[in-house]
Amino acid sequence: RVYVANTYSSTVSVVDPTRIGTPNNPVIGTITVPDSPIALAISANGLNAWVLSSAMPMLSRVNLETGAVDLRVPLPFQPAAMTLAPDNTRIYVSGYGPSVAAVDLREGRILSSVNLPACNSPRCVAMG
Repeated sequence: RVYVANTYSSTVSVVDPTRIGTPNNPVIGTITVPDSPIALAISANGLNAWVLSSAMPMLSRVNLETGAVDLRVPLPFQPAAMTLAPDNTRIYVSGYGPSVAAVDLREGRILSSVNLPACNSPRCVAMG
């Protein structure tokens, strides 16, 4: 499945990639999420989506089986992007401030955040 964040409708579209380019509608589901999703990441086990919302600075966990938001983590700054750690234990969120925050996914809380004085508006974050 492919998941697409729809900022203006506050939804995530669930797309069947085998239907792309065919006469069949590839959108097989829609999940309502908190205000203005701008990024998402899927857990390694495929059970959850982590959704980053910009209108209310928030990181939310969505149970992909039920479509329910079952955890919300308020962020201390306006987010721009996120990346999921390879071990699935943390998400790193970049945002305006300029800042980066480490979010513990097991406890659903911010572990720490740091300001980036050399960068005035970080838009992307990745792990390598």
